[in-house]
Amino acid sequence: VLFIKRRSYTSWDAHFPDQGFQRVDSQPADARSAGRGLYSTLYESARTARIESILKQKTMELQDTLFQQNLRQVVLNQIAADHSISEEVIDAMKKIPRHYFVGEYQQEDAYEDKPLQIASGQTISQITTVAIQTELLKAKKGDRILEIGTGTGYQTAILHQLGCKVYSIERLKELYLLARKNLAKLGLETEITLIHGDGFE
Repeated sequence: VLFIKRRSYTSWDAHFPDQGFQRVDSQPADARSAGRGLYSTLYESARTARIESILKQKTMELQDTLFQQNLRQVVLNQIAADHSISEEVIDAMKKIPRHYFVGEYQQEDAYEDKPLQIASGQTISQITTVAIQTELLKAKKGDRILEIGTGTGYQTAILHQLGCKVYSIERLKELYLLARKNLAKLGLETEITLIHGDGFE
């Protein structure tokens, strides 16, 4: 990820006190405009490169091991007991491996009941939050559901597991592509309608 931070001319002295540099405050307007254009170009280039890297990455070879299944059972049984979550919701969540929807470096934390960082500065919700909001939805088999904000596709997969027809829209292209890859790990890429957009087009 490329971070570019611009510093204003007015803060020159704060950053380089008594360094003998020549400060030029009379930069022509067209030069300043060109500088802003260069920054914008570099930012877009970095963003495009990041999106292209997602497209080129091979799907990570993941397995749902007995150990991971047991972790899932333990945390979800505890959540069900603490928050009176229905058996239907818990059973659906037990069938969706959360570790398929987090980064490779986060595999050990996948069944910690806490939010985890994902792409574009967003997070995947903690397991309890997903269970409660799914319970409150009272979704039934055959329901058609519009999900606003696909994220990594975890909640999307759970709703599909409950027998719902899911239409999910994500405005951030990086997350949209990531969700597509994640759902493909479960063979759901053609079972769920994913849309990249902000809902205005």
